Amino acid sequence: KWINMDESIKYQNQKYILIAAVWGVILQVLTTPYITPFAIALKATNFEIGLLTAVMTFSAYTVQLLAPYLTNYLTSRVLVCAVAFIVQGIIWFPIAIVPHLNLPAPVWWLIMLIILTNAAGGIVGPIWTSLVADSVDENKRGAFFAKMFRLLNIVSLGLMFITGWVLNWFGKESFTGFTILFILAGGAIIISGITFNKVSDPGWTPQRETRLSYLEFLRTFGRNNFSRLVLFVSLILFFAQSFD
Repeated sequence: KWINMDESIKYQNQKYILIAAVWGVILQVLTTPYITPFAIALKATNFEIGLLTAVMTFSAYTVQLLAPYLTNYLTSRVLVCAVAFIVQGIIWFPIAIVPHLNLPAPVWWLIMLIILTNAAGGIVGPIWTSLVADSVDENKRGAFFAKMFRLLNIVSLGLMFITGWVLNWFGKESFTGFTILFILAGGAIIISGITFNKVSDPGWTPQRETRLSYLEFLRTFGRNNFSRLVLFVSLILFFAQSFD
């Protein structure tokens, strides 16, 4: 059970969540569209490209199974999110310099580092959602998310033009453009983590009767609204990824 926040804390949380989200979307725009082209530039085979694409999603979703346990043990959602963001950003620095290190099998180094950074980012999802739900009143969430996504879309659109220009400026034969983008992305998500650390977390009081274990979830699957929602969202994500 999360202790209720007063309105002033909620307002401060919303401000820092929005700022952190802007820095976070910078990471997405500077990296996600360019990971596969980066791998191709590293002479990745078709198998390696397929594996890279698969582990990007798999690692992020799989690690989310640990999120409830981390929250229970650390008792601070803010700490988990902030540390995860900072770790994610740090990992982007070695990714950025992979082509400059003359490593054997650089694509496999890239795959390994992508697994780590996506896992660090993936674990944040459920915890971040929980914290936002407590920081925004139920009747105001629609307006909050509309404001947030409008802001993120504006930032994303502007950055897309800039990233394309940077890569085009340095040309096809140079890794310098990728290196600049990935270093900036790592710095952005670190700033996001530092900003997110300013969010207030009221604390956690464990209540055993409200916990739902994975075994209990599987045993009652299909017999309650929560499991039906999970199935519905899973199918949407499955088909979205299949035809992406």
